[in-house]
Amino acid sequence: MTIEADLRAAVLAHLAPGEQIEAVFPALRSAPWKLFGVDGVYNYAVVATDRRIALFGTTKWKLSAVEGLLGELPRAHRFGPPSGALYAKIRLGTVDAWVHRRFWGQLQAADAAAR
Repeated sequence: MTIEADLRAAVLAHLAPGEQIEAVFPALRSAPWKLFGVDGVYNYAVVATDRRIALFGTTKWKLSAVEGLLGELPRAHRFGPPSGALYAKIRLGTVDAWVHRRFWGQLQAADAAAR
């Protein structure tokens, strides 16, 4: 399975009944050039649904090991067009995160479906 499919499966239990996933992608909590993250949760699973954008924490070593809901953003939130060589810096509420180029399509799908 792909990382996106693993993330979808991992977050389904955390969503409200009937809530539909529109896009899902991982994001790094710390800058990618920092080889070792901070203690605790290192990654985010960003899940755009038909109702909200949910931010889940994942473990440092396995993106699909979801550790729980960290926050929410309104569904109208847009990340903006990705830019950069390998990683795009995005804003998740009050924190920055970095999304690898491989997942820019999902990021753009989340923006396209924003209400």
